[in-house]
Amino acid sequence: MSDTDSDWDAPDVASIPGPGASKGELLDALKTLQIDVQKLREENRALKEENRVLLAEKPKCKRKVNAEPPEELVAHETAIVINARKYGMMMEMFPSKDSLNKLLPSSPTPFDSAD
Repeated sequence: MSDTDSDWDAPDVASIPGPGASKGELLDALKTLQIDVQKLREENRALKEENRVLLAEKPKCKRKVNAEPPEELVAHETAIVINARKYGMMMEMFPSKDSLNKLLPSSPTPFDSAD
């Protein structure tokens, strides 16, 4: 990458000769343009390498182990419990009496726990 960003403030513009230019002038302009393209390719290659390094060093998102449930789930907890019971009733048409009379645990294990 360049030392300064002044290259972009006032880029060197190769003087392109007009239609009546000699072969030598056209070759000089071609050489200048080819050098400019080579510089841009090298800078592009350096920027791509820098992007690869930054992407490799980017920290990975880690999931919190004991995270609290989202507020939107806490707000609708009763509806979730009711719908879960209805779903359970639909999936098991003839449950035993023990299943129907079972009390909810006092402190259930969260789904995202390591246990």
